[in-house]
Amino acid sequence: MGGLVVSLTQTLVVPVLPTLPGTLQVSASTASWLVTITVVVAAACNPVLGRLGDQFGVRRMILLAQAMFITGSLVCALTTNISILILGRGLQGISTAAIPLSISLIARLLGPERRTSAIALVSAMLGIGGAIGLPLAGLISQAWGFHALFWVAAAIGVPTIAATRLLVPEVGSAEAPSPSISPAVLCCCSASRACSSPSAAEPNGVGPHRRPSASSRSGFSPLRCSCGSSCADAFRWLTSGWPGSGPSR
Repeated sequence: MGGLVVSLTQTLVVPVLPTLPGTLQVSASTASWLVTITVVVAAACNPVLGRLGDQFGVRRMILLAQAMFITGSLVCALTTNISILILGRGLQGISTAAIPLSISLIARLLGPERRTSAIALVSAMLGIGGAIGLPLAGLISQAWGFHALFWVAAAIGVPTIAATRLLVPEVGSAEAPSPSISPAVLCCCSASRACSSPSAAEPNGVGPHRRPSASSRSGFSPLRCSCGSSCADAFRWLTSGWPGSGPSR
């Protein structure tokens, strides 16, 4: 059920997108960000929440993703400002992490004889949610306006998060958390590097003559990240563990 709810995020405003520029008094390109922002946020948050799920509990991260869906729906339902609408849709985009998190939880809880069919069912919710969401969103918006889409989404999200809280068991974390830097800082650092000039900062040189520093040989360094290290440091955190925590168990 949770996978079905969050899969509605991608198609929620697609049927009403042609009418939104006139309704909100914005350009068509600006209104299209109501769809684009969910994809961008999902791509950024899915690996981060997956890693946090390994360390702090998958069920806890699923609840967080569902809470972001409800929060984003309420934000969108209460405003006509395009900037706030985009913010709310971004919060909804975080909820898409519930799909891979659910698959991870199933893999840990169910035996081999039930695991395959359960993962297939959760994966199918992506297609089912899209197939249901398009015509349903069109009918609701035609009858009550596009704000009704978000009220309905929030109303569906409340029993979903309650059912997850009451019925889904938690499993042990993959490793003990010992963070020395927050995930948000890691994401910001890697994003700032992606947007910066390659020659902006690397005191040890660039290209084939670049001399590796002690921090690059030893592992992740927050100082190097802030000075313009590559996204490999953030990737190392996602695949190996928290900075300074050693290899994953």
